[in-house]
Amino acid sequence: LSSPHRQAGAPLHSSIVTRPCAGLKDATLDKTPDRRTRHWRKLCGSRLLTLLLKEPQTDILANMASWYYRMVWIGVLVSMATTSAELACSHDDGEGVCECSDDHTVDCRYDDIEQIPQEIPADTITLNMEGNFITEIRANDLAGLSDLEKLNLHFNSINDIEDESFSDLQNLKHLALDYNMVTTVTSRTFVGLDKLSFLSLIQNNI
Repeated sequence: LSSPHRQAGAPLHSSIVTRPCAGLKDATLDKTPDRRTRHWRKLCGSRLLTLLLKEPQTDILANMASWYYRMVWIGVLVSMATTSAELACSHDDGEGVCECSDDHTVDCRYDDIEQIPQEIPADTITLNMEGNFITEIRANDLAGLSDLEKLNLHFNSINDIEDESFSDLQNLKHLALDYNMVTTVTSRTFVGLDKLSFLSLIQNNI
C-alpha cells in the first residue's frame, strides 16, 4: 500500500486506494453493504487510516488543501472500525448483530464482531461466526446452548480457548476452528463434547 512514486499535489486517494482495498471509497458510500464488504472495510479501513496519518506532504498548499479531506476520511474510517452491539439477536433492549431465523440458526458471519455475542437463544441449533475478529473463547461464552449441533468459528483470530468453554454443548456434532491462531489445546479444552463427530483445527499454530 506504499506510494513511493506519488508526486506532490497528486490526489491523496490515488496513492492509498490500491489493491486489495481498491474501490473502498465507493463502497463506503453504500448504505446497505453485505457482510463480506463490511468485513473488508474494517481491514482496509485500518490500513488507510494509518496511511492518512503518515502520508508525507512536501507542498504546503497541497497539505492545507488536503487537510479537510484527511479529517473527513479519518472520521469515516474510525466509524467503519466501530464494533457493533453485543447482543446476538434483536431485543427490546437493543439491536442484534446477527440474523436469527425461525429454523434455530444464528448467523453472525462477517459481522466485524470481536467477541462471541451475548444472549444467543438457548434453542439455537446452528451458530455461524465465520470471518470475524474474535480472539478468545471464554468459559461462559457458550453457556446454556445445550441444543447446539453445529458451531462454525473458522477464519477468526482465536488464540486462546479457556478450558471447558464447550462443556455445555452436549449435543454438538460439528465444530470448525480452522484458520485461527490457536496455540494450545489441553485435555480440558473439549470436555463435554460427547457427540462430536467433526472437528477441524487446520491452519492454526498448534
